[in-house]
Amino acid sequence: FLQAKSKKTKESSEKGQIYGKPCSSGNIKGEVLVIHNLNEFKKESHLVKGKILVAPMTDPGWVYWMNLSSGLIVEKGSILSHTAIIGRELGIPTIVMVPKATTILKTGDWVEMDGKTGKISIIKKCE
Repeated sequence: FLQAKSKKTKESSEKGQIYGKPCSSGNIKGEVLVIHNLNEFKKESHLVKGKILVAPMTDPGWVYWMNLSSGLIVEKGSILSHTAIIGRELGIPTIVMVPKATTILKTGDWVEMDGKTGKISIIKKCE
């Protein structure tokens, strides 16, 4: 998978915005759920439903969780990656190649993501 290299990342995140590669259009506001490992959420589907899923990467084992989410933000990938293809098939906003997404965004943060432009605006940081 490709890792995004963005000169805007630090500057943009300080302004409350981060960017990635748009893969599936749609604009949504929602609560972030950061998942590093699927084992963290075995039998915890109620925690995922309707949230914006943020992860380092995905594979076919993530499809169930992706289907429950309202949007996908992933650090790695490309427009032809697993995340991008599944996001398009599910019809949910999807942005890949977002450097340090799992570091900048925390579970409980609120963001607005634009799957057409790749822009992620941080609305509220979780304290």
